[in-house]
Amino acid sequence: MVNSCLLIGLFAIFILVSAVHATEMEAILEDSSPATGFSVKDGEGNTLARFRGDGNVGIGTIKPDAKLDINGDIKIADGTQGAGKVLTSNENGLATWQNAQSMIPSGMIAFFAGSCPSGFSEYTQAQGRVVVVLPNEGTIAGTVGTSMTDLQDVMHTYSLSNVTTDTAGSHQHGRESLGGGCQWFGDDNCDNSYRNSPDGSHSHNVSGNIGSSSHIMPYIQLRACIAL
Repeated sequence: MVNSCLLIGLFAIFILVSAVHATEMEAILEDSSPATGFSVKDGEGNTLARFRGDGNVGIGTIKPDAKLDINGDIKIADGTQGAGKVLTSNENGLATWQNAQSMIPSGMIAFFAGSCPSGFSEYTQAQGRVVVVLPNEGTIAGTVGTSMTDLQDVMHTYSLSNVTTDTAGSHQHGRESLGGGCQWFGDDNCDNSYRNSPDGSHSHNVSGNIGSSSHIMPYIQLRACIAL
């Protein structure tokens, strides 16, 4: 009897050890709701991972809000990783590490408060110039005028002074008759005493500065760089 119990006990231990070291384990939950699931904990009872009935898996959290919810650092090393690289996916969602520079289109212009970074060169055509958005069918990179110098004081002044009319404008000023038969001068029946001389050519002069305005254009100097 003792031997039989011993054999049964050894058989049970063998089954238990085999189950723990099995190549495949399966857990069947009661339902597929978020309330069901199972957790993996450390020796002090802290949850390391949580598998919920709705399929969400949490690492470092007991309430995963996505299919994979990680609270902590993530390390993805597939051989393409490297300093300064960006994780990028293809059309199928397969992600690989890519150089950030490869995501910048060639010819893109950016402004920097220093030297041009790696992968860029200075866009000298923009030096000392104001950048204008290209109009429809306009000339790309076209320039007009002379470039400004360093911190040039760009001032526009508008003034108007000493306005003079044209002296060739001989004319008469009409006046109603006070008692004659005519109504306006120029009528031959009117008394000439009521007429101005037709040869009274004259000009109207305005002296002095009658108006001026000046404005300094505010601007900031940055370095324009173009992607190679």
